[in-house]
Amino acid sequence: MLVAISTEGPKNITSLCRIANIPVNRGKIVINLLVRSGILASYEYERNRYYIVTEIGYDYLGTYKHLKEIFDPFKKD
Repeated sequence: MLVAISTEGPKNITSLCRIANIPVNRGKIVINLLVRSGILASYEYERNRYYIVTEIGYDYLGTYKHLKEIFDPFKKD
């Protein structure tokens, strides 16, 4: 979800759930957790709610990518 928003721009909940391949009811739980954590922020535009990555979210995403690079050599194929 974070990668999709950071590369493609603001997304609504339906688009995010489709990208993550999860049902909307579960997606709402995850997205609400990310908003409460400050990783995502939401805003309304033309009666629709959209989500964007915050500064904290970009920091989290950078840390995740860095850790993934470190641990990829240990990954079993």
